[in-house]
Formats: sequence, C-alpha cells, structure tokens
Amino acid sequence: MTIKLNDLQLILLSAASNRADGGLLPAPDSVSADQERLKAAISSLVRRKLVAKVGERVTITEAGRTAIGAEESPALATDVEAVDAKATPQVTDPTPTRAGTKAALLIDLLSREGGATLDDLTAATSWLPHTVRAALTGLRKKGRGITSEKVDGVRAWRIVG
Repeated sequence: MTIKLNDLQLILLSAASNRADGGLLPAPDSVSADQERLKAAISSLVRRKLVAKVGERVTITEAGRTAIGAEESPALATDVEAVDAKATPQVTDPTPTRAGTKAALLIDLLSREGGATLDDLTAATSWLPHTVRAALTGLRKKGRGITSEKVDGVRAWRIVG
C-alpha cells in the first residue's frame, strides 16, 4: 500500500531521515515560515505513525523511513523502536455516551454477540445508511473499538474490547 504524502510532509521526513538523531525539528528553512501549516503536517505524520512524538522531541519512525524509501539506519533502529514503544497511545476509556440517545442505541446493538448489520442499525435509528456509517466513524473517533466483518455476504459491525 502506498502512503500519500504532501510536499511538506515529504520535506520533513526527508530532512529527518538525513539527520543523525532522526529528529524532525528544527524544520528546514524553506518550510518553517508557516507555523500553522507545519504543525498540521507534523500532527498528520504523528497520527499516521510516520513520526513519533515523545515530549517535545519528534523523531522519524521506521514506517516513516519506509514511506519515503529511505534506508534503515542501524544506529537509529533501536532508538526509533524505543521512541515508537513510548509513543504508542495507551488505550483509554471511550468517551461516555448519554443514555437514551441514538448513539447509545447504536452501542447497545453493536455490543450484542453477533454485532449488528446495516439494516439493523438503520431500522433502529431511522437513519439513512450513510448517516449510520458516519455515526460508526464518530464512535471510533471517540475511542470505541468497532470492527466489521462479512458473514454470508452481509457486513456486521460489533464493539470489541
């Protein structure tokens, strides 16, 4: 799978891969003028685990090196793995949902042993299918572990963990 990166992200990763410590910052002079854009690019790279942030230090990960086709640095390999281990987010409790809401209804349906199909979810909420899918995405973003699988040609979603 090819990872799509914008020009700014490519510049940041390339600069980091050429540094002895693998640090992303300070950013090259050619891209450091727009601080908001720089922050957004770094946040995106952190979310995609192409860089790891520990405290104020941001370091390229092995996934970041692979994404730009840089060779693995033997000296950095152990440091990057240590940073990756520290930067891995701990599973937190999902954001609580108010009782009696349609989101709570979705969670109840998804918590069943077999999960729930799109037909189950649309019938229970009176929402259109695209709205149900958007709500599932919202629940994921709030920390719910939701998986989907096809059983006999019908997709079913369920909460895991």
